[in-house]
Amino acid sequence: MSDLANERHSIPFIIQFFVLLLAFYLRIQDVENWPVRMDEALSVWAARMDYFTGTEFAASAVRPPIYFWLLHIWVRTTGSNEFAIRLLSVFPSLISVSVVYAITLRLSRRRLSALIAMLLIAISPYLIHWSQDTSGDDVR
Repeated sequence: MSDLANERHSIPFIIQFFVLLLAFYLRIQDVENWPVRMDEALSVWAARMDYFTGTEFAASAVRPPIYFWLLHIWVRTTGSNEFAIRLLSVFPSLISVSVVYAITLRLSRRRLSALIAMLLIAISPYLIHWSQDTSGDDVR
């Protein structure tokens, strides 16, 4: 009987894993195939500056500097091609997919509801679009 109980508890984890894989795939699919916009180019330009100059630029543009600090480290680590610069925005989006599952499970106490909420967030075109943007300021 305990094997059956363990198997029932592992099924939601397997489904969560596949939903996260689907979310990741949808967020990186063709991410490098559309041109870099002005806001993205400015973000990468600022990320290539030293910390103090980049912070001053972010403050003058009325943007939080933490993003530019992360992008500064990211560009130096991964490079500045279209795929690499947009990949930084994909990871917080994947975390949000998992957080939606946790919050829905906590509120509803139903795994099916939490899995459905997680799936809906994973396939949302609006959230996919914004998870592929480096600057987060403008639409394509």
